[in-house]
Amino acid sequence: MPKNVLILGAAGQISQMLLTNLLNDTDFNLKLYGRNLSNRISIKDVSRETAIDGDFSDKAKLVAAMENVDVIYLNSMESVANTKTIV
Repeated sequence: MPKNVLILGAAGQISQMLLTNLLNDTDFNLKLYGRNLSNRISIKDVSRETAIDGDFSDKAKLVAAMENVDVIYLNSMESVANTKTIV
């Protein structure tokens, strides 16, 4: 059964490299989370990728995004407060 991975800050350069590698080298399902995400990235595999527009300060949306996820990758060191919300 494929793992479910949540990428927080999915529009960033490192996240985009990770996303490409995960799509090419695994069968993982990917949840992509970020500010104005639908305007900043394009989904390459609709069967494996889900884009979620959200801000790191929105605790309820973050908790919902984390449901049924095996691994979370955080691509941000922008705000200590936001990092605490995520943790």
